[in-house]
Amino acid sequence: MFWRVRLPDLGIRLWPDTRAMLVLGLAIQAVGLMFAVWARRVLGKNWSARVAIGAEQFLVFGGPYRFVRHPIYSGLLFALLGSLVVIGTGQAVLGFALIVVSILIKVRREEVALRDHFGEEYEEYTRRVPGLVPTPW
Repeated sequence: MFWRVRLPDLGIRLWPDTRAMLVLGLAIQAVGLMFAVWARRVLGKNWSARVAIGAEQFLVFGGPYRFVRHPIYSGLLFALLGSLVVIGTGQAVLGFALIVVSILIKVRREEVALRDHFGEEYEEYTRRVPGLVPTPW
């Protein structure tokens, strides 16, 4: 992030640089960003950049929160996956992996705060709805 480190073989393209891959990657980015924006709009005043729970906050179950508990992160990760498809290098894979790890750490912190604040209501929600990746069942 702060300097350019050249690691061997990470700059090699992992798949062909074609128009189809560009279109696919841009479509994935667009869908991911739309999902994240939808989630942010549904969350409304409950949203905070930091892990913080206020007395007036309530659990949101509608919109994208029916499919995953953390749809803003899910959408952003999907959009970054689209960037990975467009860039197509080992460096992009490494960068994506680092971002996934950092988001998982933040999700873990948020889960603790939500469980502490909402108790059994949040526990029931976690039993019904997956964290980041929607499942068909």
